[in-house]
Amino acid sequence: MRRSQYLPRPLWPRYRAPLSVLVWVMLAVGWTLQGTTAYAQPDPFHRSPTWVELRAAFERLHLPGLKPFPEGLEARLWNAYQAKGPDYQPRTHHLDSKGVPLYINRLISEASPYLLQHAHNPVNWYSWGPEAFAAAQAEGKVILVSIGYSTCYWCHVMEQDFYEDEALAEVLNRHFISIKVDREERPDVDKIHMDAVVAMRGQGGWPLNVFLTPDLKPFWGGTYFPRAQFLHILRQISTAWRKDPSKIKQFRAEADPVP
Repeated sequence: MRRSQYLPRPLWPRYRAPLSVLVWVMLAVGWTLQGTTAYAQPDPFHRSPTWVELRAAFERLHLPGLKPFPEGLEARLWNAYQAKGPDYQPRTHHLDSKGVPLYINRLISEASPYLLQHAHNPVNWYSWGPEAFAAAQAEGKVILVSIGYSTCYWCHVMEQDFYEDEALAEVLNRHFISIKVDREERPDVDKIHMDAVVAMRGQGGWPLNVFLTPDLKPFWGGTYFPRAQFLHILRQISTAWRKDPSKIKQFRAEADPVP
């Protein structure tokens, strides 16, 4: 049976050689570009991240119990983290597969080594200052002031067992404004709150944990607590403040040692 003159002849034999050349040229160009990109790629700390990378980075700033940070704050924290350089070692076990911390809080902008140790806790830490005070007033939340220093053993125990715990961090983030203080950097703040705790409980020490009303008046505090007890204290105080803050304010007025 003869092939119809209308049937197309196979194209492959006719164009096999040109197509082969084209494929090899494309492969060669691809290998060249890949090699150039691999050798020219700067490390992530010293280049401008793409928008996709920035959005992925910003997702890690969503701390437990909180809405995502505003974009201006996100950018500020991410830039502060990048500025630490490639030798920076985040002190946290919350890391992704590349060793990048899953959480970044406001302490990333601090110079104090002690405060930087807490910069990647899932806790929404503030440093002592107007930003924290304004947040407490605006949100009507009790303030937790946690004071320690870099060579304090029990301070590090609380860091690992308490402030690295996501469930405990969620309670703090929902119901408190949390302020971390380095006593070696702010001995004045340490003295005020140590005097308050000694007057309330008869003794003090570090880590020092003090609860304040939004107008910065101490009403209760202590030093190191077992984790279960500390979580129970947080829940009791948050419940009491939510149901009847006047009782806490009255207790503060009766026991307040600070003028």
